[in-house]
Order: sequence, then structure tokens, then C-alpha cells
Amino acid sequence: AGDFVNFQSTANDPDGDALTFTWTVTTVAGACPAIAGVEDPGAVTFNVAGTCDVKVSADDSRGGTATSVTRRITAGGGGG
Repeated sequence: AGDFVNFQSTANDPDGDALTFTWTVTTVAGACPAIAGVEDPGAVTFNVAGTCDVKVSADDSRGGTATSVTRRITAGGGGG
């Protein structure tokens, strides 16, 4: 089994609108799991070592969008 990372995000809309979360993953080195477009990915397994830049956006479908800072994640993989 490979390394895993738990992806989670929370946000509140000042108007109380429902929010949609979108994750974007950019591979820096090695391989990164595909979670782009998944609203709530939870625990994601890295079966192959990789370094990824990850960010999440929250959209209220009325023009309000917030994007988090980008986080760099490095996982060892492990295959199996």
C-alpha cells in the first residue's frame, strides 16, 4: 500500500449560499493521483512517489469564488 493524504476543506458563504469545492492538482515530480474536479476526495492514496501542488476553490454559483493557497505535498508511494 502507498502513502495516503487526507484532503478536506471547509468554508462558509456570508449569504448562506451552498458551496461547491473544486480541487486542482499539479504534478511537480513523479506522479500524483487524479483528484481534480472531485468535490470531497477524502483519503487519497499515492501508490507512486510524487510531489504535487494542490489547491482548492469554493464557488457559490453566484459569482463568488475563493481559492486557497497552494500546498506542496510530497509522498513516498510504496506500491504494493
